[in-house]
Amino acid sequence: MVRAVVFDLDGVITDSTGYHLLSWQQAAAEKGLEFGPEIHEQLKGLTRQASLDVILGSQKRQFSDEEKASILQRKQQYYQEFVERMTVRDMLPGAEQLLRQIKARGRKLGVASASKNASLILERLSLRPLFDVVVDGNQIAKSKPDPEVYSKALDLLGVRPFEAVAVEDAAAGVAAAKAAGMWCVAVGSGERLAGADLIVKSIAHLSVDDLLALGD
Repeated sequence: MVRAVVFDLDGVITDSTGYHLLSWQQAAAEKGLEFGPEIHEQLKGLTRQASLDVILGSQKRQFSDEEKASILQRKQQYYQEFVERMTVRDMLPGAEQLLRQIKARGRKLGVASASKNASLILERLSLRPLFDVVVDGNQIAKSKPDPEVYSKALDLLGVRPFEAVAVEDAAAGVAAAKAAGMWCVAVGSGERLAGADLIVKSIAHLSVDDLLALGD
């Protein structure tokens, strides 16, 4: 039986993935750098440092440690400005309803996110009281697809891997959840999500019954 559901944050509960991309684009543009949609997709679910490595790895020149630090700092400044302006309108359609339905069924809720702003974002969305556990980038050493963030969330929730479902939107997140031994629902489309146990078009298309049935 499913006793807990653990959500990724960006691209699942909120559309802050777009804010991350805008922040990276603005910070990169200050250095005269550009990157395309194929890089956007690779950034999903990654930490800031891992995202920077992907972006700079797509360029044709090398970067000094000072340049890297400058880009990271500017990206975070831009993103922080976006986060501080977030409201409940930034929640994806169907997300809050699903969360409340899960809680009404007596299941625990968690967040497992690479974002170091996860708790702040949940506060801005007025969702923080719904979650029993929030594990973010401040508490882990390894980013997805490493299972650390999910393993830590499971420990704090007090459930075994096969008693929990992860809800993800990125290939790295799906891989992390499966490596942790969990069931996994993927939001989105494409072969990159093929490792999930269930794939839905959007969070609004995910029913609480289908989600909890994974553990039966």
